[in-house]
Amino acid sequence: VGIVGEAGLGKSRLCFEFLERCRARGLMVYETTGVSHGKSIPFLPILRLFRAFFGITEQDSHATARERIAGRLLLLDERLRDSLPLLFDFMGVPDPDNPVPNMAPEARQRQLFDVLRRVTQARGQRETSVMLLEDLHWFDGGSAAFLEPLIEASVGTRNLVLLNFRPE
Repeated sequence: VGIVGEAGLGKSRLCFEFLERCRARGLMVYETTGVSHGKSIPFLPILRLFRAFFGITEQDSHATARERIAGRLLLLDERLRDSLPLLFDFMGVPDPDNPVPNMAPEARQRQLFDVLRRVTQARGQRETSVMLLEDLHWFDGGSAAFLEPLIEASVGTRNLVLLNFRPE
């Protein structure tokens, strides 16, 4: 669902109220937002979304973050084990004992999109969730590239992807 409107119209408030009702009904809610200065920080909104999904906080050590990522990922799909080094590296918590193989940027992006698709579909078969991506107009190009695979992966699942943005 896309909500589009000029600045100050109430898009964020509408989304906030909707998410509060979803939480009250026991639905899982994941959210991220673009920020005006974030266009210069690659993948900031997507990394925030992944951190929320994996339950990673700023206080977590790299080892704790890797444990949370691996635990949640492998519970969803054991076949994603080979993707752990790539995901650890993308999330900024590389495993020194199992580094990500060298690959072209395009191949890296394809593999990340594949992991996103598989996680989204597996999660969507197990739980009903709402994912808010707010202020798309402030997403950097790298984060925006994740939107299409995320939305495509949500089709036929119990995931609702809610987007809000300005007309431009």
